[in-house]
Amino acid sequence: NAAYNYKGTAGSIQAASDLLGVSISNYAEIDFAGLVDLIDAVGGVDIDVPMRIEDADAGDVTVEAGQQTLDGEHALVFARSRSYTTADFQRTTNQRLLVEAFVDKVMGMPAPELPGIIQTAAGAVTTDMTVSDIIGYATKFKNADDITMYSVLMPLTTAQVDGVDYVVCDTETLA
Repeated sequence: NAAYNYKGTAGSIQAASDLLGVSISNYAEIDFAGLVDLIDAVGGVDIDVPMRIEDADAGDVTVEAGQQTLDGEHALVFARSRSYTTADFQRTTNQRLLVEAFVDKVMGMPAPELPGIIQTAAGAVTTDMTVSDIIGYATKFKNADDITMYSVLMPLTTAQVDGVDYVVCDTETLA
């Protein structure tokens, strides 16, 4: 977050590359307003919501616990809420669940529908890829026999410096 706040997308990409020792080929970012449009464009996403969310700071709807299809507005509350005992840690877990559900939904759609969905999504996403690039990736992955997506919260600790709370990556454990 700090890299993004100070140096934007390029700073985030560089910080992630340096931290993980990998080259990042492409990026995509979505703001919360675009998230609603993106989820609605695919007809909602199926998520097993771990706990009920009623958080006015995240939005005006309540998200019930359990397996359900979230529309854009409910998905937004699911992605934004920090009203947990673990605050941002659960929020980032929810965001990873949402990304996985979105990818699963898109990969389960008939191939002829992908270009239209991707074209609709293009207005909600900022990326360095063209619509043709995204359609090419989606088609490639759609035709693959077996794809596994991994998502993980990096090892971390918390710290307070000059009255400000920080989440600090445990780089020794990460290595």
